[in-house]
Amino acid sequence: MESLREYLLEQARERRWVYDQRMVSDKSPVEWAEEALKQALMEKYFQELPYQTGIKVVSWVPKLSGEIRIDYQLDVRNDI
Repeated sequence: MESLREYLLEQARERRWVYDQRMVSDKSPVEWAEEALKQALMEKYFQELPYQTGIKVVSWVPKLSGEIRIDYQLDVRNDI
């Protein structure tokens, strides 16, 4: 998990803190990954994506290179 932290720190832009640094989240890394995909899908497919979209991480595999392979399952409910 340390490699994910290092990657995120490398990608982060330096700027003023938005939240107090003592603030702690109770979300797991899997929940963060699900939220990140949901946000990316909404940004890309805002008009087309139904609001009732379930996202579930089904596989989380750290690689020796420091990357993480994350497989998701999407449940999209759309009445047609």
